[in-house]
Amino acid sequence: MQTMVQRVLLIGSGITAALTGALLRKQAADRITLTIWDKARGAGGRMSTSRSSGDSECLADLGAQYITVLPENFEKNREIYGNLLENQIIEPLVLGAVSGMKEFPSGTQHFVTPNGMSSLVKYLISLSAPEDTLFQHHVSAITQIGEKLQVETTTGTKEEFDVVILTLPAPQVLQLGGDVPLLLKSQPELEDGLRAVKFSSRYALALYFNSGDGQHEPWAAKYIDNNPVFRYASIENRKRNRPEKPPAAVFHSNVKFGSENIEKTLIDMEPILLEEYKNLFPKWPKPAAIKCHKWRYSQVTSPFPGKIGGISILKKPLLISGGDSFTGSGFDNCIESARCLTKNVLEFLET
Repeated sequence: MQTMVQRVLLIGSGITAALTGALLRKQAADRITLTIWDKARGAGGRMSTSRSSGDSECLADLGAQYITVLPENFEKNREIYGNLLENQIIEPLVLGAVSGMKEFPSGTQHFVTPNGMSSLVKYLISLSAPEDTLFQHHVSAITQIGEKLQVETTTGTKEEFDVVILTLPAPQVLQLGGDVPLLLKSQPELEDGLRAVKFSSRYALALYFNSGDGQHEPWAAKYIDNNPVFRYASIENRKRNRPEKPPAAVFHSNVKFGSENIEKTLIDMEPILLEEYKNLFPKWPKPAAIKCHKWRYSQVTSPFPGKIGGISILKKPLLISGGDSFTGSGFDNCIESARCLTKNVLEFLET
């Protein structure tokens, strides 16, 4: 008897989507076709890496900076970490490179990505081997049509799938149209749980310097105390163990500043961020290029009650939602959510 191949859509191309795709390809390769849609112009999500317009080797991680792994999580996810280390996607963060880092239990490891954080996501997407990956596809509505789910974008694209996996922040799931609002309203525990999820917000400022420019600091990255604007700064090439590469710097605002200014525009905020940068490091050279980015949904401060990994919004056709909204932020938490989503899909394929 021939197995019916199911069309699976992953909405989002951040780390949870990439991990889920890789797990599905490994465990259900002959039973699915995999498509990825994302509203952004490229993969990465909150692990995005930006390049200088004047030098493609000058990289800046706008979101996640490095990966912290507790000993028990390294053991639990040893196969994944082994693959990433063997293929040189990640490597150890130099001991003492980050000034002001909080203390972690003995045996905790920290990793950086030599080619930027988005390279980790892109590598895992390559393991997913999707039949189709489409960017600038902003999903606005999901509607059940018989045993299929019709997914519609803001530009009017419509396609039908057997399985739809949402890896969006919970507030964005609540904004979806079509049948999603009624499905959630009929399951108050799901709707209430999604509304309970909270995120911090922050701004990121990336500065790209010409090759040869130097930031003569004793650290590669630093947590900044008692500053009204910034909480963190990094010298990107040094943080990634690549001092020979063109230098870039990234600054992250603190949570208070982010929450107080999140509704302002980047045009409003860029000069404020630049002024504070100059106050902190007046001797640094003038950057060759600048990028300012707003993270409305930065890190999870209150996850879905119970940290359950993901939820099933509709059983057949299958509509599920996962990501750090359901576990808390962090790479290992995203692995946990990806495993939960994969388990849901595999169970659906058996029905």
